[in-house]
Amino acid sequence: MQQDALSGPVFNGFAHVNGASHLPAMYDFRSSVLPGTSRCKGQPFPKHIPLPVGVAHFQRWLQLFYQPVDEHFSGTRTVEAKARALSIATLFEPRLSPRPALSVL
Repeated sequence: MQQDALSGPVFNGFAHVNGASHLPAMYDFRSSVLPGTSRCKGQPFPKHIPLPVGVAHFQRWLQLFYQPVDEHFSGTRTVEAKARALSIATLFEPRLSPRPALSVL
């Protein structure tokens, strides 16, 4: 994601993510999305609150998540993993994407 044209600026420019220390956390997270694993501990949502992300970032995140799942798994496991990732994106996106401010009437 750090080298991705859309996500890279968020990781590198805004969040200044250290890839060497962040990759194990991402691997644990991705593993936890697969049915039957529980390697990821903690609460990932609060760490993402300050990030300047929108719908396009979540669409790209899903593409980057789905690609290796499709390459390495098949059948029910693939469907379940992708459904879990979509559920996470569906929960996170509206809470993290910028929204226009309401005006007082």
